[in-house]
Amino acid sequence: MIANNLAALLAERKIKITRLAKETGISRSTLTSIAQNDTKMIQLEVINQICMYLEITPEDFFVFVPIDVKITHEISNLQAGIEKGLLNFEFELDLFFDFITKKGTDTFEVAKTVSSKHILHTDEGTSVRLIIDMKDNSALFAEYERAIPTALRWNYMDILNSELSTSLSEALLDYFSQYFDVQDIILNTDFEFKITVFAMPF
Repeated sequence: MIANNLAALLAERKIKITRLAKETGISRSTLTSIAQNDTKMIQLEVINQICMYLEITPEDFFVFVPIDVKITHEISNLQAGIEKGLLNFEFELDLFFDFITKKGTDTFEVAKTVSSKHILHTDEGTSVRLIIDMKDNSALFAEYERAIPTALRWNYMDILNSELSTSLSEALLDYFSQYFDVQDIILNTDFEFKITVFAMPF
Protein backbone atom coordinates (compact mmCIF):
# COMPACT_ATOMS: atom_id res chain seq x y z
CA MET A 1 0.00 0.00 0.00
CA ILE A 2 1.40 3.38 -1.04
CA ALA A 3 0.03 6.49 0.60
CA ASN A 4 1.09 10.00 1.53
CA ASN A 5 1.94 11.62 4.85
CA LEU A 6 0.44 15.04 4.13
CA ALA A 7 -2.00 15.00 7.07
CA ALA A 8 0.76 14.08 9.52
CA LEU A 9 3.22 16.55 7.99
CA LEU A 10 0.72 19.39 8.31
CA ALA A 11 -0.17 18.42 11.88
CA GLU A 12 3.51 18.37 12.89
CA ARG A 13 3.96 21.88 11.52
CA LYS A 14 0.56 23.14 12.75
CA ILE A 15 -0.33 24.18 9.21
CA LYS A 16 -3.95 24.11 8.08
CA ILE A 17 -5.02 23.06 4.60
CA THR A 18 -6.51 26.50 3.97
CA ARG A 19 -3.10 28.08 4.54
CA LEU A 20 -1.33 25.52 2.35
CA ALA A 21 -3.86 26.14 -0.41
CA LYS A 22 -3.35 29.90 -0.20
CA GLU A 23 0.44 29.67 -0.19
CA THR A 24 0.79 27.10 -2.99
CA GLY A 25 -2.19 27.91 -5.19
CA ILE A 26 -3.36 24.29 -5.01
CA SER A 27 -7.12 24.06 -4.53
CA ARG A 28 -8.38 23.27 -1.05
CA SER A 29 -10.49 20.37 -2.33
CA THR A 30 -7.43 18.82 -4.00
CA LEU A 31 -5.36 19.13 -0.84
CA THR A 32 -8.17 17.70 1.28
CA SER A 33 -8.44 14.66 -0.98
CA ILE A 34 -4.68 14.18 -0.87
CA ALA A 35 -4.54 14.52 2.93
CA GLN A 36 -7.30 11.92 3.26
CA ASN A 37 -5.56 9.61 0.78
CA ASP A 38 -8.77 9.76 -1.20
CA THR A 39 -7.25 10.18 -4.64
CA LYS A 40 -5.89 7.65 -7.12
CA MET A 41 -3.35 9.99 -8.69
CA ILE A 42 -1.35 13.06 -7.66
CA GLN A 43 0.27 15.20 -10.33
CA LEU A 44 4.04 15.57 -10.08
CA GLU A 45 3.69 19.35 -10.17
CA VAL A 46 1.43 19.23 -7.11
CA ILE A 47 3.86 16.96 -5.25
CA ASN A 48 6.71 19.31 -6.15
CA GLN A 49 4.81 22.37 -4.85
CA ILE A 50 3.99 20.65 -1.57
CA CYS A 51 7.54 19.40 -1.08
CA MET A 52 8.99 22.84 -1.86
CA TYR A 53 6.65 24.59 0.56
CA LEU A 54 7.13 22.10 3.41
CA GLU A 55 10.85 21.74 2.65
CA ILE A 56 10.67 17.96 2.44
CA THR A 57 11.63 15.27 -0.05
CA PRO A 58 9.29 12.89 -1.89
CA GLU A 59 10.63 10.21 0.46
CA ASP A 60 9.19 12.20 3.38
CA PHE A 61 5.93 12.77 1.54
CA PHE A 62 5.18 9.15 0.63
CA VAL A 63 4.97 6.06 2.78
CA PHE A 64 5.00 2.46 1.62
CA VAL A 65 3.64 -0.39 3.72
CA PRO A 66 3.87 -3.92 2.22
CA ILE A 67 0.29 -4.60 3.25
CA ASP A 68 -2.92 -4.06 1.30
CA VAL A 69 -6.21 -3.86 3.20
CA LYS A 70 -9.63 -4.90 1.95
CA ILE A 71 -12.73 -4.62 4.15
CA THR A 72 -16.11 -6.03 3.15
CA HIS A 73 -19.37 -6.41 5.02
CA GLU A 74 -22.71 -8.18 4.94
CA ILE A 75 -26.04 -7.16 6.47
CA SER A 76 -28.50 -10.00 7.15
CA ASN A 77 -31.60 -10.94 9.17
CA LEU A 78 -32.93 -7.38 9.12
CA GLN A 79 -36.03 -6.76 11.23
CA ALA A 80 -37.53 -3.28 11.35
CA GLY A 81 -40.64 -1.36 12.29
CA ILE A 82 -42.07 2.03 13.16
CA GLU A 83 -43.09 2.81 16.74
CA LYS A 84 -44.38 6.23 17.80
CA GLY A 85 -42.93 7.72 14.65
CA LEU A 86 -39.46 6.32 15.32
CA LEU A 87 -37.67 3.80 13.13
CA ASN A 88 -36.56 0.69 15.02
CA PHE A 89 -34.39 -2.03 13.52
CA GLU A 90 -32.09 -4.93 14.26
CA PHE A 91 -29.74 -6.83 11.96
CA GLU A 92 -26.66 -9.02 11.90
CA LEU A 93 -23.49 -7.34 10.68
CA ASP A 94 -20.55 -9.41 9.46
CA LEU A 95 -17.24 -7.66 8.84
CA PHE A 96 -14.34 -9.20 6.92
CA PHE A 97 -10.85 -7.69 7.17
CA ASP A 98 -8.35 -8.95 4.58
CA PHE A 99 -4.69 -8.08 5.11
CA ILE A 100 -2.81 -8.95 1.93
CA THR A 101 0.97 -9.39 1.91
CA LYS A 102 3.54 -11.11 -0.28
CA LYS A 103 3.14 -14.23 1.87
CA GLY A 104 -0.60 -14.41 1.35
CA THR A 105 -3.85 -13.16 2.86
CA ASP A 106 -4.98 -13.22 6.48
CA THR A 107 -8.74 -12.79 6.88
CA PHE A 108 -10.40 -11.74 10.11
CA GLU A 109 -14.16 -12.09 10.52
CA VAL A 110 -16.26 -10.54 13.25
CA ALA A 111 -20.04 -10.54 13.72
CA LYS A 112 -22.19 -8.14 15.72
CA THR A 113 -25.90 -7.65 16.28
CA VAL A 114 -26.78 -4.04 15.52
CA SER A 115 -30.01 -2.44 16.69
CA SER A 116 -31.64 0.93 17.26
CA LYS A 117 -30.00 1.13 20.70
CA HIS A 118 -26.72 1.90 18.93
CA ILE A 119 -28.22 5.05 17.40
CA LEU A 120 -27.27 8.44 18.78
CA HIS A 121 -29.42 11.41 17.76
CA THR A 122 -27.64 14.77 17.84
CA ASP A 123 -28.06 18.19 16.26
CA GLU A 124 -25.52 17.08 13.65
CA GLY A 125 -27.54 14.03 12.58
CA THR A 126 -28.03 10.36 13.31
CA SER A 127 -24.99 8.24 14.07
CA VAL A 128 -24.66 4.50 14.61
CA ARG A 129 -21.80 3.91 17.05
CA LEU A 130 -20.35 0.43 17.30
CA ILE A 131 -17.49 -1.01 19.31
CA ILE A 132 -16.16 -4.17 17.70
CA ASP A 133 -14.12 -6.55 19.85
CA MET A 134 -11.74 -8.59 17.70
CA LYS A 135 -11.51 -11.71 19.88
CA ASP A 136 -10.22 -14.31 17.40
CA ASN A 137 -6.55 -13.93 16.44
CA SER A 138 -6.61 -10.48 18.02
CA ALA A 139 -2.83 -10.43 18.53
CA LEU A 140 -2.18 -10.89 14.80
CA PHE A 141 -4.86 -8.34 13.93
CA ALA A 142 -3.25 -5.84 16.30
CA GLU A 143 0.13 -6.52 14.69
CA TYR A 144 -1.24 -5.60 11.27
CA GLU A 145 -2.92 -2.49 12.69
CA ARG A 146 0.32 -1.31 14.27
CA ALA A 147 2.19 -1.77 10.98
CA ILE A 148 -0.17 0.58 9.15
CA PRO A 149 0.15 4.37 9.70
CA THR A 150 -2.68 5.93 11.69
CA ALA A 151 -3.80 8.16 8.81
CA LEU A 152 -4.28 5.11 6.58
CA ARG A 153 -6.25 3.26 9.25
CA TRP A 154 -8.54 6.26 9.61
CA ASN A 155 -8.94 6.38 5.85
CA TYR A 156 -10.07 2.79 5.34
CA MET A 157 -12.36 2.97 8.40
CA ASP A 158 -13.94 6.13 6.97
CA ILE A 159 -14.57 4.25 3.73
CA LEU A 160 -16.12 1.35 5.66
CA ASN A 161 -18.36 3.71 7.64
CA SER A 162 -19.56 5.37 4.44
CA GLU A 163 -20.29 2.03 2.75
CA LEU A 164 -22.22 0.78 5.81
CA SER A 165 -24.35 3.91 5.82
CA THR A 166 -25.32 3.31 2.19
CA SER A 167 -25.93 -0.42 2.74
CA LEU A 168 -28.21 0.13 5.74
CA SER A 169 -30.29 2.74 3.92
CA GLU A 170 -30.65 0.46 0.90
CA ALA A 171 -31.58 -2.53 3.08
CA LEU A 172 -34.23 -0.53 4.95
CA LEU A 173 -35.67 0.89 1.71
CA ASP A 174 -35.96 -2.64 0.35
CA TYR A 175 -37.51 -3.88 3.61
CA PHE A 176 -40.17 -1.14 3.51
CA SER A 177 -40.60 -1.24 -0.27
CA GLN A 178 -44.41 -1.09 0.04
CA TYR A 179 -44.53 1.69 2.63
CA PHE A 180 -43.80 5.02 1.00
CA ASP A 181 -44.28 7.06 4.19
CA VAL A 182 -41.59 5.00 5.91
CA GLN A 183 -39.32 5.34 2.88
CA ASP A 184 -39.51 9.11 3.29
CA ILE A 185 -38.23 8.76 6.86
CA ILE A 186 -35.35 6.57 5.68
CA LEU A 187 -34.42 8.86 2.80
CA ASN A 188 -34.33 11.83 5.17
CA THR A 189 -32.10 10.02 7.67
CA ASP A 190 -28.34 9.91 7.24
CA PHE A 191 -27.06 6.91 9.17
CA GLU A 192 -23.51 7.95 9.98
CA PHE A 193 -21.55 4.91 11.16
CA LYS A 194 -18.70 5.30 13.62
CA ILE A 195 -16.95 1.98 14.17
CA THR A 196 -14.13 1.36 16.62
CA VAL A 197 -12.26 -1.94 16.50
CA PHE A 198 -10.44 -3.17 19.59
CA ALA A 199 -7.83 -5.91 19.47
CA MET A 200 -5.50 -7.18 22.16
CA PRO A 201 -1.96 -5.80 21.62
CA PHE A 202 0.64 -8.33 20.64
